[in-house]
Amino acid sequence: MKNKYLVMTLACAMSMSYATRIGVLKRDASYKCPGEQVYFDLDVEDSDNDTKIISLSDPNDRTIPGIALGGHATFTYCVINSNEMLPVSYDYVVLRMDNSCPSGATAFSFTHDTENKKNRNSVQGNVSPSVINRDIATFEYCFVPKSSNATAKYPFKNVQYGVFANRDDIANKNNIKHYYIKIDDEDDRKRTRHLGMVRNDDCQCYGANRYVRGNECRNANGSFICNIWEDQTVMWNHNDSNIPGEIENRLSRIMVSDLNTLYNVIKWTGSSSGMLAKSADDAIEAPMAAMPTSAAIRGLDRSAITIELESAGDAKISVMNVNGAVVANIAQENLMPGVHQIKWNSGIVPNGLYIVKIVHNGLINSKSVILK
Repeated sequence: MKNKYLVMTLACAMSMSYATRIGVLKRDASYKCPGEQVYFDLDVEDSDNDTKIISLSDPNDRTIPGIALGGHATFTYCVINSNEMLPVSYDYVVLRMDNSCPSGATAFSFTHDTENKKNRNSVQGNVSPSVINRDIATFEYCFVPKSSNATAKYPFKNVQYGVFANRDDIANKNNIKHYYIKIDDEDDRKRTRHLGMVRNDDCQCYGANRYVRGNECRNANGSFICNIWEDQTVMWNHNDSNIPGEIENRLSRIMVSDLNTLYNVIKWTGSSSGMLAKSADDAIEAPMAAMPTSAAIRGLDRSAITIELESAGDAKISVMNVNGAVVANIAQENLMPGVHQIKWNSGIVPNGLYIVKIVHNGLINSKSVILK
C-alpha cells in the first residue's frame, strides 16, 4: 500500500513539473517568437488552385496570423510551454508538439492530401509529432473546450497569437477578428474524408409527441422532424483519435475537410491587458458562448431545412458556398418556438460543401453540410 501511494505521489509531482509544448499561430510576420519557431509548407493543388483567405470581419484584411496562402499554404507557429490551457468561453484549437496535450485539452489528428505531382512539402524546426510526407500532411492538434467560468476573453495572456476558433461561437466579439481559410487540397486520389452511416446526435426522438418510423422521427401529426441516422455523412477526419462524438461536432465548426479543407481562425486586436479583463460583459458572455440554442440547425437536404427554435422571433436563413457568397436565401420570417421544416428550391445549387447560416434574434448559428 505504501508503494502504491509513493507511485501516485511521484506521478503527481512529475505532472506538476512537466510543461507541455504547444504551437500557436505567429502573431504577425514582424513578430519574433520568444523561443522556438516551426514552419510548415504544404504544396497544395496545382491545377485550378483556389486556396484563399476570407476575412469575415473586414473584407480587405489579409493579415491573418501565422498563415500565408498562394500556390502553397504555409503555417508558422511560435512554440510555448504550458501545464494547462487557459479556458475561455468558446472552443479553440492549438498545435500539439508533445506526447500529450496540456491539462484540459483533448488530442486529435487532421490530415491534408496535398499535391501528388512534383510535391514540395517541407518543414523547418522540430514539428514532431506532426508528420509531413511527400503528399500527405498529418497535423496533431489539441482541442480546448469552452468554460462557463472563464475569466479571460482570449486564450493567451500577453501576446496576440492566432488561434483556430469560430467567432460565431463568441458572444462578445469586441476586439476579435475572424478569418475563413480555404485550402485547395489535391483533387486526385483524395484521402481527406471518410464516408459512412452515423447516428444523428441532433435528432432526439422521444416523448409523447414524437415517434419513429423507419429512419425518420415524426411528430404526432405525422410530419417529418429529422433523420435518426445519416447516410454517407462526411465524418471528422481524426485518424482514429477516438474523439467523443459531441466534441467531434464542435470541432467541425472550427475545422472541416471534404474535397478541400476549411479552417476558422481568430485573432485579438485589442490591448494585451484586455485579454484577461474581467467585466460585466464576461459574466454575460460565458453562458451565451455555448452553441447558440435559439436557432439550432437540425438538417438540410435538397428539399427542406429543419430548424428548432427555443424562442419566437425573426429568422433569416441562407446558404453560402465555401467562398462566403450566398447561393440561396431560404427564408426570412417571424417564427414561433419549436421545430420547423422549411422547403426550399435547390435546383440551381450544384453538389458540394456549403454553409447554412441562421440569424435569429441577434444570434448567429451556422453548420457545414454536403449537398448531393
